[in-house]
Amino acid sequence: MKILNHVSVKIALIMVFIVLPLNVIAIVFTENAQQTIVDQESFNTQKLADYQMQQLENVMDNARALLTIFQRQDADLLIIKNENVNGYEYESSKLKFFYRLKNMAETTDGADGYFYYFPDRRDGVVYGNSDGKGQMVADLWDMLFRYDGEWNPAGWHLYENAGQKYLIFLIVEPQLVYGAVIRLEDVLTAAAQSTECPDIRMELSEKNTGRTIKRVTEEETGGSGWIYFEEDSVGETGTDPGRRDAIVIRSEAKNLILTMELSRAQILKNVTAPQRLLWITAVSYLFLIPLLYGVLRLLLIGPLNRINEAHRQIERGNAGYRITEMPKTEEFLELSVSFNRMMDNLERLRIEGYEKELSRQRMELRNLQLQIRPHFLLNTFNLIFTLSQRQEHGAIQRTVIWLSDYFRYIFREEKELELFSKERKLIEGYVELAKVRYGGRVTAEYELDPEMDFVRVPPLLIHNFVENAVKYGIKKDETLHIRLEGEYAEGTVTFYIRDDGKGMTEEILERNRAMFCGEWEPECQTKHLGLYNSLRRLTYFYGEEARITVSSRLGEGTCFQVRFPYKV
Repeated sequence: MKILNHVSVKIALIMVFIVLPLNVIAIVFTENAQQTIVDQESFNTQKLADYQMQQLENVMDNARALLTIFQRQDADLLIIKNENVNGYEYESSKLKFFYRLKNMAETTDGADGYFYYFPDRRDGVVYGNSDGKGQMVADLWDMLFRYDGEWNPAGWHLYENAGQKYLIFLIVEPQLVYGAVIRLEDVLTAAAQSTECPDIRMELSEKNTGRTIKRVTEEETGGSGWIYFEEDSVGETGTDPGRRDAIVIRSEAKNLILTMELSRAQILKNVTAPQRLLWITAVSYLFLIPLLYGVLRLLLIGPLNRINEAHRQIERGNAGYRITEMPKTEEFLELSVSFNRMMDNLERLRIEGYEKELSRQRMELRNLQLQIRPHFLLNTFNLIFTLSQRQEHGAIQRTVIWLSDYFRYIFREEKELELFSKERKLIEGYVELAKVRYGGRVTAEYELDPEMDFVRVPPLLIHNFVENAVKYGIKKDETLHIRLEGEYAEGTVTFYIRDDGKGMTEEILERNRAMFCGEWEPECQTKHLGLYNSLRRLTYFYGEEARITVSSRLGEGTCFQVRFPYKV
């Protein structure tokens, strides 16, 4: 029957025939469960208190060690202590000492604050990082400046001001009082929130706080209890004989005692009858856990794990992953089949999308290549006509041969990138052609690393910049010098196309720079198209790391830099 293949039905049958009888028997053990919960909470609370005090003791030791280091080794502290030092030297030493203290404190698991106070100067250095509003620093200054009596003996002491609770380590020397401070609010809060009494009240003991803490009744605390620090031990962990409901937990570190008074009623407040029944049933049913786990793994956990693994494989990019081990239950079987069907559809759509995008990009690339050359070809045909009028047949032949090489290079078989060595030959032929056209007033130099011949570039990319140098750089009755440089270093190819021609005005220079930064696009489909398409083709093949930059000075020349990542 298909209905028996549903997970909900199978779990319901297991609960009825196995779990329910044990739940009925578990009612008898409710009272024992309550006491176990109380004992467990007392044990956990004791461990928590011991852990908190151990952590606090480590912080106290680290803070004292930091103070010792500064007291023995810091030269600026010795300068500050010198009563004869004043003015700039005093302030400078104090500032340097403060930042050293701050840096050391921030990199050390020590106290929340440190202070060095000079009573005779009524001045000092105070650093605290535990309160973003500066309350702790203000409290320290308030304590140091207001106090005119005898200081407490050296050691750790409790202190409270404006509702803030601190543990202060104090060392008194002639003309110097220094020490460390720890905010106890975090310790008290962490201990309170980890108990079954979230509304527990947090206080210090009456010693050194100026407050009187009395023994309170359950009505006064709202049934939650208290948590506080003391400097003297007043008893041991256990049940308070004065209050049967109070469970007292104590833990000691050095001369400091953390006391937690918990209410038994508060601990058991949220333990309802069904929860007690469930807890005892779980304990009684301990030996059947492997059996229950095996059944749940077969019916629920196993199929879920396989589906989760399928999603993880997809997140890692394994688009070909499919669920092959089909579950027995109807719901998970349908889910697995649906998942495989969905991935098949996504794979088909992804392939179709890739093919469309590739076709679009190739078409765009072809259009870019065809858009680059029209003006150049017209000029070349005009040159051939002029040479024919002059009857310079040798020059005409060289021009036609170069033009055939040019077309062969452009319309080669489906190659999107070509070795630069081939483009270099085309560039050299173009320069020779320019010499013919301009009566020998064009020269070119080449300084290229050997690796450049093995670099593949978009066709006519560098040629376009050389042609641009001739077109816009040639001066009347002056020779144009072009220098083509290429270097390869650390996986990066850089071309420099330099000329000493007319140069650019500031307006044209800024427009070209904006175009190469992607901040401006030519509106006309015929002007500036060569440089703009060069940038687009470069980023198409080499990504956003490819760059074209230009520098120029009017009347002195222009330099284009073409840079892109490449591994030879």
